[in-house]
Amino acid sequence: MKPYKITIIPATNSNEPNRCLGTPGKIHVVGYAQVLKGTGAGVQIRKNIKCIIADRLNWELTFVTTDYCRTELQEPTLQSFFCLWRGIRLGLIDILIIHSVSDLENAINVSNSFLEHCNNFGAKLYIVHNDVLISADACIKPKKEQTA
Repeated sequence: MKPYKITIIPATNSNEPNRCLGTPGKIHVVGYAQVLKGTGAGVQIRKNIKCIIADRLNWELTFVTTDYCRTELQEPTLQSFFCLWRGIRLGLIDILIIHSVSDLENAINVSNSFLEHCNNFGAKLYIVHNDVLISADACIKPKKEQTA
């Protein structure tokens, strides 16, 4: 019998996140908004966020994601919302920007849902309204602790 030469390739740990969503060494920025389906707002949101972060040389817009609803009275789908939660938890997102298309109150409510999660996993959270980047910490009032 002829002996075979065997090369052992060590396994990589698939549980470790790939931190290379964008350029290594850059701060990875992700945009998020809840919009009406069919308005074309997703493209405009991406352009707005790119313009706002253009002067920050170490920031890189990795992607912009949206959750859609069919009408103003319908609740939006939250598929992108939960993907962002996972990305923050895995350390793939350094900065999350919630874009307020027209409703600042809705953007603040969405930001409130993300704020504690971002703080726990080291991500920064911002809101964009009227083409101005605002720290979510400045917009969101902390919840008062209930006393018994």
